[in-house]
Amino acid sequence: MTTLRKITKNEKDILNNLLVEYLLELLPNDHPEYKYLDRYWLEKDRHPFFIYFESNMVGFVLLNRVHSIPQHPIPYSIAEFYIKPKFRKKGIGKSAAIQCFNRFPGNWEVQIFSNNIAGIHFWRKTIGQFTAHQYKEQEDKQSDRIIQIFKSIGNLNIN
Repeated sequence: MTTLRKITKNEKDILNNLLVEYLLELLPNDHPEYKYLDRYWLEKDRHPFFIYFESNMVGFVLLNRVHSIPQHPIPYSIAEFYIKPKFRKKGIGKSAAIQCFNRFPGNWEVQIFSNNIAGIHFWRKTIGQFTAHQYKEQEDKQSDRIIQIFKSIGNLNIN
């Protein structure tokens, strides 16, 4: 069973270590540093969660209310989402994402780097199933990202 647990400020170092793993995977030629980390305990519209599968901490999700499309009402946004490689392709990420969408009903925006083919596939499938394919997708060439926009009414249950 997949669950989300709010990350406390005392667990910031654990999250930071996972963020380094995640950023090295996404941007292997960079020196990863996540400059927004402290904001997750200072700003009310930021929500850090560890993702657990059974009793194992298998990843994290960082949510915020930052958006990239000015004409879109301020959505919830998945800023960062990571499942450790050995726990992927087991439905854990999908379950965690759906829990996020249900926990925070309203407008949503998910951005994926255009070169993250696995991420694009994952989010298209997950958001497509969650919304019955009622989502919009657009490419932001300036930031080199794919942006998916949709609405959650909360409490939807999909397998």
